[in-house]
Amino acid sequence: MKTKLLGLILSVGFATTAHAGAKIFEWNDPVQGNYPPECSAVQTYGTGGGGYLYTEYSVSCPGHPSIAIGKYESFNGYGSSCTITSKNSNYTTSFNNCNNWRVYVK
Repeated sequence: MKTKLLGLILSVGFATTAHAGAKIFEWNDPVQGNYPPECSAVQTYGTGGGGYLYTEYSVSCPGHPSIAIGKYESFNGYGSSCTITSKNSNYTTSFNNCNNWRVYVK
């Protein structure tokens, strides 16, 4: 019983620490759009060709520095892949797809 309880506690602990900090911004939330409304994200750079697109955004939220976000999409005959990264080491990202991503404080 102790082993099962410990396993449950550890699994819940790992599930809740995937993003240690609070979510500060979400791009293209399926219900609310870009959220929260007091934040903004603007494209600052974009390039592509030969099966890839790279886009950078600047996310601005009250109480936080401007956060540079890089979005890399690659395409091939079998589909596409996506990577979203924060260029500020104090922030991290997660995403459902290239059109819906989030920024968190670490």
